[in-house]
Amino acid sequence: MLISSGNRFWSGDNGPAGRARCENPYREPGSLYRHPSDGSMTSWIPLETGCLPAPNYIGMIRQAQIDLMVDGTSKKFIRDPEGLNFLRNRTILILGDSVDRNSLQHFCQLISRPIRLTTWGGSNQTDNLDHRGLPHLCRIDELDFSAVNGFHYGMDDIDLFNDPNRHPDWHSPGKFEDRLEELISPYLRSHIPGSRRKPSLVVWSSGLWDVAFFGTEDERRNSSFHSALDRGRLDWWMSRARQTITSTRHHFPDSLLVMRMMHRVNGDSEETGWMQDVRVHQIREAQSELAREVDFFEVLDFGTIFEGYQQYQEKVHPLPNPGSIIFQAYLHYLKLAVQYDLI
Repeated sequence: MLISSGNRFWSGDNGPAGRARCENPYREPGSLYRHPSDGSMTSWIPLETGCLPAPNYIGMIRQAQIDLMVDGTSKKFIRDPEGLNFLRNRTILILGDSVDRNSLQHFCQLISRPIRLTTWGGSNQTDNLDHRGLPHLCRIDELDFSAVNGFHYGMDDIDLFNDPNRHPDWHSPGKFEDRLEELISPYLRSHIPGSRRKPSLVVWSSGLWDVAFFGTEDERRNSSFHSALDRGRLDWWMSRARQTITSTRHHFPDSLLVMRMMHRVNGDSEETGWMQDVRVHQIREAQSELAREVDFFEVLDFGTIFEGYQQYQEKVHPLPNPGSIIFQAYLHYLKLAVQYDLI
């Protein structure tokens, strides 16, 4: 089964004619550089000397900003947008889990911009709500750039996580397609200006909640969640992934689609014990197969990039340093898409 967007930028080692093969350094074998103290300096360094790292877009934004007093409050403002015009009038939508939500927060923190938090219906009254499942919006107003997360609970289609005692961040609807239809699309229509309601880039990611889904099932059955997933479970995951990608394409037919692959959590240190390496590896392999079927604009193999840096995470979540590499990659993909007039 091939799910096509008609906008593929890169396919293995054979880039489109006239484009340098190293334009996406994140596909090249390399090493993750982590600055001792500055998360904005994180970079993926290709091993081939002829392949340069992607530009440090977060650092460029920071350097271009000045402080202005607005209504007695100091705010950041981009003085000279040279090199950043690819962000102008653009929106990135990230459909993913808490790793994706946190990567958006890290980006906003590193460029000293506030996260705008509301309910899905648009209310600012969020004090009594669990913020984890709410939309997080990061804006660079002077460039009319938006980045927003669309939080979801993986491929679960039976509301398995509807347990307020164990998952206080869960709220209906639980199914991916229903959240897209009832929460995420209406939010974009009401919170993103004009034509920017149609995202230029949509990131699709699913993994952590899926491994938790299988772990929860096994826990209820008194089965071991240390064993490998059987073929039936993997086939179910692939089927659900195809369905959710089809739904994403239906809602955003003109957007370029990116997949972020999950990273190894180190299951023995994770509190539930669900995130066993063998199951994470199986989901990553399923994601690799999905990447062969689906006409993604790009695939970010975050697991390969982050491998060996598990000490720099809190539970399942990469810390800003070096976790900021996730958003650095998204900005590079947006830059390439604008550069080649694909959006």
